[in-house]
Amino acid sequence: MKTDREEEVLNLIEKKRNHIIDFLKELISFPSETGNEAEIQRFIAGRLETMGLTVDAWEPDHEALKKHPAYVPTDRDYTDCPNVVGIYKGTGNGKSLLFNGHVDVIPEGPLDAWEHQPWSGDIVGDRLYGRGTSDMKSGLAAMTMAMEFLMKAGIKLKGDVILEYVVDEEQTGNGT
Repeated sequence: MKTDREEEVLNLIEKKRNHIIDFLKELISFPSETGNEAEIQRFIAGRLETMGLTVDAWEPDHEALKKHPAYVPTDRDYTDCPNVVGIYKGTGNGKSLLFNGHVDVIPEGPLDAWEHQPWSGDIVGDRLYGRGTSDMKSGLAAMTMAMEFLMKAGIKLKGDVILEYVVDEEQTGNGT
């Protein structure tokens, strides 16, 4: 049996289905290939600020990363490729929950190979098309919308919820 709060959140999700899809389509519209993540990250940071989260953004420190045992060599220096974090502060004395997802996507390749343009977010039947839809922009939309709906439902959590939107997962993983 679901609690009234659970029912409230589930009803909100159902009522806001188009809102969720529109947000995902917005994410897909950004051609956020590895090295070109700045624009989508600015968009996400703005969205998190509008939601009322505490937001931090920074470029990974390439020189510091080189010292890490899991570092993968790259010629990138992460200039204008920030990671973004949004924090929903809990009431205290609870465990925190962290969601992490990458904003970069692999190159779209030849455009004539696409039945639906890679940044279109076209919907045909019950399918949404676009580069990064399943890896990983739908996950980014899910974690963002879940936080938005919990906040709108007035649900207070004891622990913090931390949303991380990271760069450079597709090539090296150094950003995450």
